[in-house]
Amino acid sequence: MLGKVCLPEFLFFRAKSFPDCPVLDVKVKKEGEMNEVIERKEWDTFIKEFNRRNKLRSTRLEVVSGEIGAQEEEELLPLGGISLETKGADTARIEVSLGGETAIEQRHLTHVVGRVGSIMTKMGADLREEALLIEDEDGTKTILHFETLPELEPAVGA
Repeated sequence: MLGKVCLPEFLFFRAKSFPDCPVLDVKVKKEGEMNEVIERKEWDTFIKEFNRRNKLRSTRLEVVSGEIGAQEEEELLPLGGISLETKGADTARIEVSLGGETAIEQRHLTHVVGRVGSIMTKMGADLREEALLIEDEDGTKTILHFETLPELEPAVGA
């Protein structure tokens, strides 16, 4: 499907349709699908911006492959950051660091994806990233979902 997008909104929100400002034609996918494939030459800049926008957001990390099916690795750890290594045997390699945002918090996980083939994003209705998909050259997909924490009920008598 082809949608009209204002250039400024396209640059900030990546592939969201704004029909009131038809400046640029882009492919806009249906809700629930990944919105954009990030070009390899943009990976470094994208990851830096992604970290800035999403640091400490609550996550769920899932790995999907033909051999193991879908496996959830963690749930509700905050995003510490994502790093990209472009030199060495497993280039390009991405490390996803979760949890451990304070010295007291001991739960943490570092998930490594070697030989990255593609990176895709999924945007939510609130124009924030809802998920990040990293696929390696063998077709194994690592999906970092952002979770919404339930609101706490106010304490009675407080």
